[in-house]
Amino acid sequence: MFRITADRSGTPFFIAQKQSNQLFEWYNDHLELIDMGNDRQMEEIAAGPPGHLYVLGPPLQNSQKTIYKYGGEKKWHALPGKRADSIAVGPKGHLYITAKGKVYMSHDFVEE
Repeated sequence: MFRITADRSGTPFFIAQKQSNQLFEWYNDHLELIDMGNDRQMEEIAAGPPGHLYVLGPPLQNSQKTIYKYGGEKKWHALPGKRADSIAVGPKGHLYITAKGKVYMSHDFVEE
C-alpha cells in the first residue's frame, strides 16, 4: 500500500508502507528511491511548497502520532508538542492537523 502526496510544483512523493516504509519521489517518468534518512515507521506524508515535507510516525502519545518535518540532508525534526491523527499542507505552507476530531492550522511554517 502507498501513501501519496504532491508538492506545490506537482512532484509526487510516495511512502511504500509494505516495503519497509521507504520514501519515493517521482523523477523523469519513473519512481526512484530517495534516501531521506528516515528510519521511522512513516504512516502518512504531506507536502506543500519546497521545504515543506512532513510525515507522521512513532512515538505515539495518547494514540496520536508524532509530526516530523524534513530539514534537508537526511534530517527529520520532530515538531515539539505536535501530535496528529492526520496532516496536510496548504499551497503557502500552512500545516493542517487533525487531532481528536478537531482541525488545526499552523502558522509557524508559512511562506510570506
